[in-house]
Order: sequence, then C-alpha cells, then structure tokens
Amino acid sequence: MESDSLSKKREDVLSWLSTLDHSQRYHAIRSLRVEGTGKWLLNHSNYPSWRDDKASPNILWCHGIQGAGKTFLASTIIYDLQSSVTRKASRMGFFYFEHQNQSTQSPDQVFANLIRQILANPTYISQDIANTFEKMKQSSQKIPLRTEDVLQLLLGSLRELGSVFIVMDALDECENSDHLGKILAFIQKAREIENTRVLVTSRPYPLIKEAFDDSPNITIQADGSDIRGYVQHSLRNCELNDDIDDSLNDKINTAILNSANGIGTIARPL
Repeated sequence: MESDSLSKKREDVLSWLSTLDHSQRYHAIRSLRVEGTGKWLLNHSNYPSWRDDKASPNILWCHGIQGAGKTFLASTIIYDLQSSVTRKASRMGFFYFEHQNQSTQSPDQVFANLIRQILANPTYISQDIANTFEKMKQSSQKIPLRTEDVLQLLLGSLRELGSVFIVMDALDECENSDHLGKILAFIQKAREIENTRVLVTSRPYPLIKEAFDDSPNITIQADGSDIRGYVQHSLRNCELNDDIDDSLNDKINTAILNSANGIGTIARPL
C-alpha cells in the first residue's frame, strides 16, 4: 500500500507527463459498436500470434481504406487486450490520432501519454523519470523536455517493464510528415524490445506502408458477418420492423453486402 506522500508524488509525476485522456474516446467508440462485430479480426491468425506468441514479430499493422472500420476495430482490440493485460499482469497504452487534433499529437505528446498510461497501473515510476521530474520541478526556466528526451524515457520504461502492449489508431491522421517520421522511428526501435508489442491501424499511405513492409499485417475491409450484424441491428430497431418478412430481410442483406465495396459498418446508426 502506497503512503499518501508517495501516492501524491506519483500522481504529480503522471500529471506532469501528460493530461491527455484517450479513455473517453475509447468508451465513446465502444458505445457505438454493434455487439458481436469485429470477431473476425480477433480470430485472424496474425492477431493472436502477435498478442500471445513471444516468438512472433512484435509489430502488427492493420490497414484499410477510409471508412473500413479501423477505429471501431481498434476499440475491439483494446477491449480484448485489456482482458489479456489483466490476466497476464501486463501493461498497455493506446493513442487515437485524429485529423482535427493535430495540436495534441506531436511525438513528444504521444510518447509522454504512452508513458503515463503504461506506468499508471500497477504502481511503477522509473528512477530516470523520477529524477527528470525533480530536475524539471526545481528548474526556474521550466523548459519543456525535448522529443528525444521523452522518447528515451519511453524506451527506458519499456525495457524495464514486463509485457507491454501499445495500440496506435489511425496513424495516417498524423499529418505532419516530420512528426509521423519520428513516431515511425519509435516503432522501429520498439522492434528491438522483446517484451513490447505494438499494433498500428492506418490507411496504406506510402510512407507508412514502407515502414511496415516486413511486418505481419491484416487488411481491414468490410466483413460479411459484421455487415449482417449491423443490418439486423438496424432492422430490429426501425419503425418498419414488423413489416419486414424473411424474404425482404434477405434481399436487404444481399443488396447491402453487394454494395459495401470494402466499407465497414460495425457502428450503430446515430
């Protein structure tokens, strides 16, 4: 049990690292998901191999076109990993990149937020981070840490800890090419840390595709069972539900499946 003073210091360090909270976005996405969708990805051979097999490559790239359902599937992965983390006493961190939030997804912010998450529970603060915090606290100039400094703190924490999972969703929405390059460089360094496993979702942009050329990957596209689940959920909740017989139901499913063209529909209609 932590003393009150240690607990307070720990909270001060975590708040100093980052105040970004991606859990709200995660829960918002999960609340829109149609129950039962996304199972195909969890059952794809590359996913459990990445998650469970320490001998397998520790980087997994999930790519698909815009609208394929990558972010909803990322939430499914995070949910699955949370169960695994609890079961295996592992740690995890996740980050949602968004087109409209460029100001909060610079490399130093991403790295610092990941540090905060992987250190948050169970209790652990590395000596390097504690020393850096004290040094910054005592400095009169309050100069922010350089990106390279934050990166080294993250890499150091990953090397010291046991099993760690990191999920980065929609990496292609990091629109600053310099920022994207630094985040991809971190992922390359993470390859060398056996206990760390990184999963990235994105559109197959050339720079990102090149970075993951030699990594296992999963193509995200419209899945028949997901689309059927979405359609059935929508039909059950529409005003005309009583007027839709089995024949019409089948025709609606077939028409939507044939027109999906790789676009995923696993969220409830708003």
